[in-house]
Amino acid sequence: MSDNPASNSSIWNVPAFLPALQAELTDEAIAEVETRLGIVLPAALIAMLREQNGGYLRRTLPDSGNRMIWGIGPRAQSLGYNYWWRLLDEPEAWYPADGWLPEQPRRLVPFDSDGHWYLCLDYRNGSEPCVTYFDLEEQAEQAVAANMATFLAMLRAHDETKLGLITDLSLDDCASRFDAVFSRPSEPREPDDLYGYPFLRWFLDGGWIQLEPNRVTRGFVSRHDEATYQALKDRLPGTALRFPEHSDAALIVHCGNERTTALTEATLTRAGFDVRRLQTPHAR
Repeated sequence: MSDNPASNSSIWNVPAFLPALQAELTDEAIAEVETRLGIVLPAALIAMLREQNGGYLRRTLPDSGNRMIWGIGPRAQSLGYNYWWRLLDEPEAWYPADGWLPEQPRRLVPFDSDGHWYLCLDYRNGSEPCVTYFDLEEQAEQAVAANMATFLAMLRAHDETKLGLITDLSLDDCASRFDAVFSRPSEPREPDDLYGYPFLRWFLDGGWIQLEPNRVTRGFVSRHDEATYQALKDRLPGTALRFPEHSDAALIVHCGNERTTALTEATLTRAGFDVRRLQTPHAR
């Protein structure tokens, strides 16, 4: 995860949620999964997992529930282990009452799911997988992309309702300015471990805005489970930019909808802030 704008094609969310991150990917781990499943993983997927071995995405598949790409390793969620239908081999396994499954389910390798739908590497037609979506409740499947490289190129950042502030003000000093500009105080400051960074929120007429930092810790874990926190808190030391394409924007204004974005942009501009829309280029 680099601060270099030239390497801004990363799909991964910053900061990384450490419980969803596997250990650094090794050739041995790749070989073990491929041998056990009898497949060869796509080179495009391996390249992304070498950059970061699984986790939440900044760029996601439009009009879908896609939020993650699973890494390879022992921690859930893990590519190669999340086959609930493998339980069909067990005598008392649970499965849908009507018994529906896509054809040849063991040739489908999930890499994201909410338990009702699955995005999969689809090896049913050969050794080079396409990407397929299927929904257990709808009992339907749909082709998504001809291969993993095409799938990754389809992912999009959703930055249309975010503004960048070019400012030397700290988060708290800027929040004080916002209290005056919007003629109301912010809500109480949210804890840093909710999303991995602090933020303040204002409820305005017709929507809300959040003031957030651009530079944040590279990884975070909630203190809700102290044992997990202690085990993972040092996993990714240092800081990184959430929006490396906008390295001059010290602060981010996240707006609840497009109308609020336009009104907030105009209000902050009138108040003398150097503000711009975040226009994130597509990954290449």
